[in-house]
Amino acid sequence: MVALLALAAATGHTQPNPVMNELAERYVKLVLALGQHDADYVDAYYGPDNWRIEAETSAQTIKQIGAAVDAALADLQEIASARVHLGDLAVPGVSLRPFPPGVRPDVEGGEGCQ
Repeated sequence: MVALLALAAATGHTQPNPVMNELAERYVKLVLALGQHDADYVDAYYGPDNWRIEAETSAQTIKQIGAAVDAALADLQEIASARVHLGDLAVPGVSLRPFPPGVRPDVEGGEGCQ
């Protein structure tokens, strides 16, 4: 989420950006879906109830979540490349990856979150 906010700030947008809003929504829903596989992943959620319910009932596999993460990252990369050079976004501690290293879903094996 920090990466999305940093990108929005770096592009100088002050008006709501529907493309970034859609990406941010996808990110939150992916985190909620991942939280269904690891009870400690989401410690608090204050968003729309229907997003939480959707995550609980959709039963996405780790592999499906990983594929959706890859698609969201590709879309974010495309937006970033079109608006600003990614080198301009060099902010300490900010990454375009939504999951820290070692915590990304295991797409290959389809097992676990670590």
